[in-house]
Amino acid sequence: MWASGRTRLFAAEIEGNWIYGRGAWDDKFDAAVQAMSLILLKRQKVRLHGTLMYASVTDEEVKGMGAEWLTKRAPEKVASEYVLGEGGGPPIQLGNQKVYQITVGEKGLAWFKLTARGKAGHGSVPTLADNANITMARAFINLSNHKTKVTIVEEVAKSVRAVVIGFFGEEQGSKMLDTYLNEQELDTLIDKVTSKDKETAEELRALTRMTISPNVIKGGTQTNVIPGTCEGKVDTRLVPGQDRNYATQVIEECIQGLNLDLDVLEYTDASLSPSNTQFYDTLRTTLEEMAPRCSAIPQLGTGMSDSRFWRALGSVVYGCTPTSPDVKLVDVLPGVHGPNERMNIESLEFATKFLCKVAVKVLL
Repeated sequence: MWASGRTRLFAAEIEGNWIYGRGAWDDKFDAAVQAMSLILLKRQKVRLHGTLMYASVTDEEVKGMGAEWLTKRAPEKVASEYVLGEGGGPPIQLGNQKVYQITVGEKGLAWFKLTARGKAGHGSVPTLADNANITMARAFINLSNHKTKVTIVEEVAKSVRAVVIGFFGEEQGSKMLDTYLNEQELDTLIDKVTSKDKETAEELRALTRMTISPNVIKGGTQTNVIPGTCEGKVDTRLVPGQDRNYATQVIEECIQGLNLDLDVLEYTDASLSPSNTQFYDTLRTTLEEMAPRCSAIPQLGTGMSDSRFWRALGSVVYGCTPTSPDVKLVDVLPGVHGPNERMNIESLEFATKFLCKVAVKVLL
C-alpha cells in the first residue's frame, strides 16, 4: 500500500503527481509514451528521412506470442535497423552520481521439468516405500547449492566498472577492478559492492553466471500416502554464449545419482546488441542533455522481453524508456504486478520528449 492507504487496481487515477493503475509502469508506461511521441511528431509535422514505426503487441509478460507472431508472419513489415523496446526506467544512484541503464541484451532462458520416480506406500510404514518427494527435495537442495561458472561478457564488465567506480571512487575503484575483475575473483568484488547496495550487487552476480532457481514441487495426494512420483520445475537463466546443451549438462550434474527424469519445457537463446553503435551514442547523449547530472551505461537484463524477436530479425535493439531523473526504483517497483502500481506524471512527459528527440536525431 502507498501512503494514502487506498487500494487502486486497474482504473487510472491521478493523485497529486502520480498516476495509479495496473500497468502504470509495467508496461503501459512504455506503450503510452511511445505512442504519444509519434502523435506529437505527426501533429508538429516533423519531416523524417526514414520510417518511424510503432508496434504494440500482447503477451510480452509470458511467452511474447504477439511479438513472435508479428516478426515471424510479417517480418518485412516490422523489420527495422534500430528498435527501442522495454527497458531503462529510473536511474540508479552510484555514489554521488545518478546513472541511467540502457538495456543492450537479455539473458537466455531454459526451464526444466524434473520427475522423481519412487515407490508409493502407506505413511504408517515409510521404510517399505520410496518417497519421491524426498528424492525431489534432495535434487532441489543440490540445485540451490550448486555454484555455476562465472562468465563475464564485455557489456556486463562495463556495468561492473561503472558500479565500482561510482561507489568507491576513481582511485580505489580502479585498484579493486585491477585485482578482482576476473572470473576467479569476481565474487569477492561483488561482496564488496554488497556493503554499498545489496540489490545492485546481486543483480551483477546474476548477470555473471547461469542462475538456477528450483521453484515448483508437486507431489503427494493425502497425508497418509507416500507418493511414488513427484514433479519439480526449475528456472535457469543463461548468459550470452551459453546454450540449451550447457544448461542441460549443468542440471544433469546436479541430479546425478537420483532417480529423476529431465525434460526441457522452454528454451530461448540469450540476445545481445553491441553498445558501440551510433544509435547507442544518440540515446546516451540525449539522456545526458535532458538530465545533465546523470550519465548512462549499458545493461544486460536478467529477465526477458520482446526485444529478442527483433534481434532475431537482425535489428539493433535497446531498452530505453527513461523516467524523470528524480524518480527512484523504490518509488515505483513495489506496486508492479499488483495494487497501487504507479508512475509520476513528469516521467510521462520526460520519456515522451526523450523519444521525440531521439527520433529527430536519428531520422533527420
